[in-house]
Amino acid sequence: METKKVKIEAKVDKSTPKVWEFWTQPKHITNWNFASDDWHCPNAENNLKKGGEFSFTMASKDGKMSFDLRGTYDEVIEYEQISYSLEDGRKVDAFFTAEPH
Repeated sequence: METKKVKIEAKVDKSTPKVWEFWTQPKHITNWNFASDDWHCPNAENNLKKGGEFSFTMASKDGKMSFDLRGTYDEVIEYEQISYSLEDGRKVDAFFTAEPH
């Protein structure tokens, strides 16, 4: 069975260290890690190192639904790459690339 991959790109007009900070620090993750305005991320725990684990709670603001997204880091290269495995076995690779101005 062939593994299908999804590629998502986002361009952010900030320095790579600033984007890394907002992507990885729990105090920032809780401000952006939700799919729509009627959801929120009330808790984020992040042990950003190879073998470290993370858990991000995603919840509907009306309190009817919530779940924890959990995983383990497979690779962390500061300002360049974060690779992790989710609890269900899916794998994710995030790459941070600065573009010349």
